[in-house]
Amino acid sequence: MLEIIAAHDVKLGMFVAELDRPWLGTPFALQGFLVSTLRQIEALRESCSFVSVDRAKSVFTEFSGLPESDWSLASIHGAAAGDWVRSISTPEETVDAPSRRPLPPLISVDNDQAPRPARRAAPRGAQTSNPETPSRTLRPWRAAGSVEVVAGPKRRRSLQLNTQAYADLERVVSEPTAHHFDISHHTVYIDRTTVDEEMLASGAAFGRAQELMIDVGLELSKDKLPQPERIREAVDDLVQSMMRNPDALIWLSKLKRSDNYSYDHSLDVSIHMMAFGRHLGFPPDQLNVLGLAGLLQDVGKTRVPLGLLQQTNPLTPAERVVLRRHVEYGTRILAAHPGIPERVIEVAARHHERHDGSGYPRRLAGQEIGMFGEMAGLVDAYCAMSYDRPYRQGLDNQRVLRKLYAARGKSFSEPLIIEFIQCVGLYPLGTLVELRSGEVGVVVEQNRIRRLKPRVLVLLDKEKTALASPFTLDLKDEPQSEDGSPHRIWRALPAGSHGIDPREFYL
Repeated sequence: MLEIIAAHDVKLGMFVAELDRPWLGTPFALQGFLVSTLRQIEALRESCSFVSVDRAKSVFTEFSGLPESDWSLASIHGAAAGDWVRSISTPEETVDAPSRRPLPPLISVDNDQAPRPARRAAPRGAQTSNPETPSRTLRPWRAAGSVEVVAGPKRRRSLQLNTQAYADLERVVSEPTAHHFDISHHTVYIDRTTVDEEMLASGAAFGRAQELMIDVGLELSKDKLPQPERIREAVDDLVQSMMRNPDALIWLSKLKRSDNYSYDHSLDVSIHMMAFGRHLGFPPDQLNVLGLAGLLQDVGKTRVPLGLLQQTNPLTPAERVVLRRHVEYGTRILAAHPGIPERVIEVAARHHERHDGSGYPRRLAGQEIGMFGEMAGLVDAYCAMSYDRPYRQGLDNQRVLRKLYAARGKSFSEPLIIEFIQCVGLYPLGTLVELRSGEVGVVVEQNRIRRLKPRVLVLLDKEKTALASPFTLDLKDEPQSEDGSPHRIWRALPAGSHGIDPREFYL
């Protein structure tokens, strides 16, 4: 439903479907876009007197946008990111808001054509790849010189009709992160498989990576590493799965725990590093670097006494000094083995540095750490807090994210934490949730755009009685509950609540 309003009444969160003038010649490349920055509002006011707003595609109640008192927050993190902040800070009530932060449209999709530059014309004579090129391989699709779309040919032909892809193309990369870390290239990844399909395909790759980590430990006892080619092949298999659908590997990393924390943690960090890089739009070769760095950044712990690694009591100052030497040991081990990329060694050397300079070993701060180094530290902290240890139970996802958010501007930069929260979502695959109707279910598929609206398999009715025939609700479709209101997630539940083990649904 379209409604004509004055341009000066446009607010954040509105979807502008039509202008009072032709789109050609305006600053907007997409013919229809979600208003997400004050810059877009200013451009609309300069270009138009009236616009048509699509109520159905707007993201706030009554498409009124955010109140002006929140505009400063929205201008920094975007409307959706602001809602993430409120959702994390207020665990008692889930805020119904989109999880991604749309940005000014940078590329357009015209039927079956490749995306075009939005503001900068391509150099004369430059060519774009043909989306009709027959190919069964997963290949980056160059667009606008700084954007790539990764998808199969069939996906490319239907980009215009694919809501998820269309919105992802519009998002590109979040401005605060791009400005803070000077990201100059972005790749848009489109899910090519469902989680169920990818679980089957990624299982073998995950198993090979587990075997590799065991061999890494054995070889390091002889002051060696497995052949670099084998390491790269294992990581490349993980990257290919991550490009198709990241949720499968993330879920496998939680399902297939071994009895060795070090091996599990390294693989967990590697997978989440790649998922984070995919979310930020790094090209496949950089996903390889992130995955390899995650696997190897803690190899120095093999030189630390095992009793110290397994200690459950608080470390003494002297013990803390010994443990922290694992960074130096790991850097030396990796540097001594040909075939390990320099950037991987750099990440291993910096993954315990902190944004405010409180980390170790060199007390680097801010951009001295480098984006990959800070990503590694953030992911390492997330995975460590989430993991069950003999002396404590791992924290649930929302509690971990709240702790990380509380560390914004201190341990980690705020833009990066905001992006990581959007990457993992408040309700990852396998999360037990209670709906506002009182029914209980498990998240079986993420919605990569509306993170608060995943697909949920409902297992218990509102009286908490097991259903004879469980059913699925796709919350993005706004299914109605008994009282006529749309189903919403009320809260996440601890694993094992009501006797439900989410792992049973994928083992």
